[in-house]
Amino acid sequence: MTPSPLTIGLGVLPLYYFGTVDYGRTTGILSGVRMVLSAAAPVSIVFVSERAGAAILFLLGAAGTAAETMALLSRLAPPTREEPAS
Repeated sequence: MTPSPLTIGLGVLPLYYFGTVDYGRTTGILSGVRMVLSAAAPVSIVFVSERAGAAILFLLGAAGTAAETMALLSRLAPPTREEPAS
């Protein structure tokens, strides 16, 4: 069974952006947040869709928040080192 690109990305991207220092802690925090949000998503969609049909606006707000979070994380990542020329 071959690993999916999502599985590879979840393991490699934190290592690339945050380095080897505290890699386990960083991936644990990211996994914990992902699991909480995955568990809360169905409940929140049902709650919002029952209230005035504003599910589309809620989803747009959630997507905007996710985009802002990714932008903030990219600013927090240390600058990458260039490989020496061979």
